[in-house]
Amino acid sequence: MKITDSVVERLQGALNAFNGSAASFNVYRDDHDYLVLKIEPHADQNLEPIGLRFFYCDFLAGPTRWSNAKFSVSRVTLGEGEDGFEVQDSNAGFLVRCAGPVSIGDDPRQVFPLT
Repeated sequence: MKITDSVVERLQGALNAFNGSAASFNVYRDDHDYLVLKIEPHADQNLEPIGLRFFYCDFLAGPTRWSNAKFSVSRVTLGEGEDGFEVQDSNAGFLVRCAGPVSIGDDPRQVFPLT
């Protein structure tokens, strides 16, 4: 999968809408190294809770629940030289690296990169 700077920027823009939300582990499945975070916006954000999905994770660290989330996205090279995403919340100490894709909620337009 090719992850470009524009894909990273689009994902960062989409995640910025959830700054200040609460985040918690919802599901981890080892069949696809698949992590889902539940993102619960606070009332004044006028957003519904969503699932933030990471596929083919190869590194995960940090708390299982935290508040005031602020995610930052970067592109990384993973173990076998493939492109991947690194999403972190440095204030919470959360970090996930995945080969992707990353999806936000159930909206097919919110899959990064689009396949």
